[in-house]
Amino acid sequence: MTRIPYHHRSDKQFSLSFVSLNASETREWVDEHIRESKAIATVRRKNVLLKLLRNYGVTEVERRKGVVIELDSYDLDMPPGDAQQRYAELHQNCWINFVENAVERAGRSELKETEGLSKRELAQELRRSE
Repeated sequence: MTRIPYHHRSDKQFSLSFVSLNASETREWVDEHIRESKAIATVRRKNVLLKLLRNYGVTEVERRKGVVIELDSYDLDMPPGDAQQRYAELHQNCWINFVENAVERAGRSELKETEGLSKRELAQELRRSE
């Protein structure tokens, strides 16, 4: 797998150095984002099944690795296509928030104002890294 250091586009010296400063606190913070992401992804794909479970009185569903989904925390009363769209947006926002928080924790909040790569620029970076 080839990885592109996307954050280096703006600042070649950028580093998420906060990760090593307090490993257990950082790990919990990252794990919480991962759990939220997995819950949203599950609701996105399984809203009809989760609605049925809720109708039978289930209040929580547990995924692998202890990801608990509280069914009352999600709107399950929508057609699958609507759930796909709504929870895709929520999932994207979850990770946008994660990245914004990460650069703030790294003391580099100005990076939030930096424009990202266009599709063409990303394709060029991918070709260069091959």
